[in-house]
Amino acid sequence: MITKRKLIDIVKNSKLIYLTYYYLISPILSIAGLFIKAQKMECLFVCYGGRKYGDNVRPIYLQMLMDTRFRNWKFIWAFRDPNEFELPDKIRTKKVKIDYLEFFYYALRAKCWITNVSVQRGLSFKNRGTLYVNTWHGVPLKRIRCCVKDGFNVRTAEKFDLIFSEGTYDSKISVPAFQVKEKQIKITGYPRNDIMFDESLDLNKKVRRKYGLHDERIVLYAPTFRDYIKNDSGGFTFQKKLSPEKFQNTLGDQYKLLVRAHGAIEDHSTSDSSCVDVSDYPDVEDLLVAADILVSDYSGIIFDFSLLEKPIICFIYDLETYKKERGFFVDIEHFLPFKKCNTEEELYDAIKNIDIEESRNQARLFQKQCGLVKKGAAKNAVNEIYLALASQFK
Repeated sequence: MITKRKLIDIVKNSKLIYLTYYYLISPILSIAGLFIKAQKMECLFVCYGGRKYGDNVRPIYLQMLMDTRFRNWKFIWAFRDPNEFELPDKIRTKKVKIDYLEFFYYALRAKCWITNVSVQRGLSFKNRGTLYVNTWHGVPLKRIRCCVKDGFNVRTAEKFDLIFSEGTYDSKISVPAFQVKEKQIKITGYPRNDIMFDESLDLNKKVRRKYGLHDERIVLYAPTFRDYIKNDSGGFTFQKKLSPEKFQNTLGDQYKLLVRAHGAIEDHSTSDSSCVDVSDYPDVEDLLVAADILVSDYSGIIFDFSLLEKPIICFIYDLETYKKERGFFVDIEHFLPFKKCNTEEELYDAIKNIDIEESRNQARLFQKQCGLVKKGAAKNAVNEIYLALASQFK
């Protein structure tokens, strides 16, 4: 029996099947949209295709709940499994199952869509009266969407009305990547990062308690995915280029390795007791606050962690391959001011010889270079949404 997940993979990985799906279903939904008009006070939220309740989407939702300008609004969250998530509001908020008729009904009637990837499920059916907001889910070093080789197609050419960026760097990239005009991009900062500066939450203690950690120096290894390396079913695989056992033997018990696979990788399990797999931990922001050192590569997590002004090491063992297969918006070796390593030996040596003050200066330089917004992003985003909606109603 073919599962829904397998069916989605078949549609995504076969150009012929995908185009058939697109050109058959999109017109049907568009015709339905002629009869189901967009309402003035309903907002639909979709995070990572319904897999999660978090990232930049959740803090915007929470801010809208508190904002008196949206006191009469109703909110709809779409999930793969609605029973998996408990929402803070049950009066004004409704959960629906993504890809089911109820989802498409509410999508057609919602006045506002907010997502960090996409709402349309690879289709095109947005009502003319709907405001389509994309927060995105990470500042890109690697090429994305329409800037990827052969990337411009019906799936990537969605017509977003608003794109939120973390700073001036990614706002410039958004123009070609999303095929939008500069005025559609708003530099708000990333709402998900606001929580990192709320000291009352003590996120460091929360993470350490969960994983039984004490005074160890936490090294968070969080690389991006390689879309040119897949398993037999077409899914992305986690490249274990850093050996947890070698890490522990080299650095000792005063360090603890936390490993987080990219969200696009669903099979990331590890049986190695030398590290802690935190890939399923719901909020990466908690992990960033708890981490003493970040080891990454070409992931947008570098931008978020730089706001905390802690040490960053770039483990770029496959730079030339990645450059050839995926490509970058910038010259990685010159753009990133952080320590770069090509081998495990270089990486462990860099960890042992970290200069905290130098690392802080590197992070501050990077923040300035990219024009990053540090705090208040959720309020900034909600204000931009309100202004865009208000201009529509005129």
